[in-house]
Amino acid sequence: MAATAYSPGRISASPFPTAGATPAAPAYSPLFTDAAGRLSVRAVRAGSRPRIRISGEIHFDTVPALRTALETLTAGKPRAVDLDLGAVTFMDCSGLNALLELRRRGLATGFPVRLRAASWPVLHLLDLCDALPLLTRRPPPVGP
Repeated sequence: MAATAYSPGRISASPFPTAGATPAAPAYSPLFTDAAGRLSVRAVRAGSRPRIRISGEIHFDTVPALRTALETLTAGKPRAVDLDLGAVTFMDCSGLNALLELRRRGLATGFPVRLRAASWPVLHLLDLCDALPLLTRRPPPVGP
């Protein structure tokens, strides 16, 4: 499958097949990349729970493409979102902000965001900012 360069006009509003029943095999989303190819984002979905795999560099220059990909891949209000950041080679505070925005949006709309795999640069930043518990434990119950 060919990579989709970051461009608002080229990102599909429906990244997963919607016709018919849930496929027996996982469905793969299009590959989202930034213009320079430093970041790639793809989701594998089996049922209503996507596992979003992010690889490459997450920093100030690549975060706009990451935000667009995350918004597109979670537009169908999934039951939950699993993040696989095991192939991320670098992440700065703008990348952390994008992940925390996804978590906030998930809490507001009813889907938890969970970190399932992370590289050392990601774990190091999350640990320094004391943000690791926000992405690795279940969210608190919502209600009165």
